[in-house]
Amino acid sequence: MFRIAFAILGATALIVRFCLLGGLGLGATLAMLYAIYWAARHGGLPDVSLASLYVRVYEYLLPDHYIVLNTLFIQCVKMPLVVLLWVLFILALLLDKFVSALFWRMGRAFGSDETA
Repeated sequence: MFRIAFAILGATALIVRFCLLGGLGLGATLAMLYAIYWAARHGGLPDVSLASLYVRVYEYLLPDHYIVLNTLFIQCVKMPLVVLLWVLFILALLLDKFVSALFWRMGRAFGSDETA
């Protein structure tokens, strides 16, 4: 029973892992290449952030009592896209390592119940 559940969870995690890491990695790489092009052409990094691309992004702020989360959101929105995408990619890699270690430990814990 546990093996079937872990097989389903593992397959789902693999699909999410591929999509999330692939998308963020591709986005970060494209943003980095664009920043390199912009730096070579104009002599500095582009000041392209989510706030400059989509001005109405501040509509997604949480209610006023979520001061810390709103501050983090505002700082992330003001970051250049190159930095933001690389930070998200590194966080996704760390989360991936954590989840794969968790699945490995759970597999070892539940894999020892074989009686055959």
